[in-house]
Amino acid sequence: MFCQECGAKNSDDSIFCQECGTRLDKVDMPVNQQVNAEFNNQPAGEQPQNGFSNQQMNQQAWNNFNGQQSAQAVKPIPKLWIAIAGEIVAILVMAIVFKGVVEERFSADKTAEQYFASLVNGDYEKAYDMLELPDSELLTEKLFVKSMKQNTLGEVTDYKVSVTSETDGESDKSSKGLSKSCYVSYRIKGSDEENVFVVTLTKDSKKKFLFFNQWLVTSSSVWDKDTYLSVPKGTKVKIDGVDVSKNLKESTEYLDEYDIPYIFAGVHEIEVSAEDMETVKETFDSGSGYVLSGMNYSEEAIKELQTLAKDNMKKIYAAAASGAGFDSIKDLFTSDAEKLTEIQNDYVSLKENLTGENFISLDIDKVTASSWNTSTDVELGIQGALNYYYHYFFSDKKTKEKSELDRTLYMSFVKEDGKWVQNNIGCSEFYY
Repeated sequence: MFCQECGAKNSDDSIFCQECGTRLDKVDMPVNQQVNAEFNNQPAGEQPQNGFSNQQMNQQAWNNFNGQQSAQAVKPIPKLWIAIAGEIVAILVMAIVFKGVVEERFSADKTAEQYFASLVNGDYEKAYDMLELPDSELLTEKLFVKSMKQNTLGEVTDYKVSVTSETDGESDKSSKGLSKSCYVSYRIKGSDEENVFVVTLTKDSKKKFLFFNQWLVTSSSVWDKDTYLSVPKGTKVKIDGVDVSKNLKESTEYLDEYDIPYIFAGVHEIEVSAEDMETVKETFDSGSGYVLSGMNYSEEAIKELQTLAKDNMKKIYAAAASGAGFDSIKDLFTSDAEKLTEIQNDYVSLKENLTGENFISLDIDKVTASSWNTSTDVELGIQGALNYYYHYFFSDKKTKEKSELDRTLYMSFVKEDGKWVQNNIGCSEFYY
């Protein structure tokens, strides 16, 4: 049985079409069988009432049946198929429109515009997420936000984005469509001058939503390369709170030289510190680098050296006056062999000076100390009296004399293995 609505074939006992759901009109017997039955039931030799022979009527019935079959063979297009075809066309149109919208959303010029707008609006976290940065501990989101706040574009009133396929130094990539440069022309409030902000972009190897290209900002103007630093030798250096000791390039006799591979362009805080020194905190521009030739000793270190100088002076003079050997005070001095030999020779001379037959005593009443925060040298002022015997010419008579002292001594110190030691004898001889 065929459906009169969609033409689909159904079983003879079906009530509704299995294809379109239309109620089926049942036919009990095919037309040709009905006609044959009618004629077969007539008495033999009896002519039909209409005057046609049985053979003629059978032929007419057969022709009528064939006409019905032919008419039935030309079936109309099912409504369901038309609906499905319409939905497919609509989906294709929507897919084309969606593809165009998404490609525009992630295009190079749109990315450049979003990046520029984020900077203007102060949404630096969003701008950072659009960057493709070299690997560096100084290119973090926190430092980017800090840098951008210090180097704002100003109050932008309007802007326009233009794109070129050529990228400076990236012609190979540009020719392959891997990089682009976008130029943002903008004006600052209160100025009629047109400014240009260049945004360099590179096509990301990863696709957005699996199918769409996405662009990342790789503008070299965002960061500086190979920033030079020169600081006193042995110091610790931090930039924006980040330890950069691993970037030490070379050490000379007095200086340490650093090469910072990447740092956000702009002004940065630098901290240089060392034991016994006053910490230096300054700012510098990454484009110019930074040089620090010297540092000052801390107030605590200066007081410690002054106290040490006073104590050492008393020990040295006391040892020399008592005739003690150099080994008794050797630990007060540097371990440098050449300097230690020189100091030992000076001590021998001092001992001879204070143990002669005319020497009586050395009385030091007052010692003052002063020093400079740029040096480990300590200046000692001593006041007191030197008691000795005086021989008059052409006489064997000895006269006891007293000479008032008011002289200045200089002691130099150096730190070895965490301990301050003297680098010279410091105590001068007396003439009497």
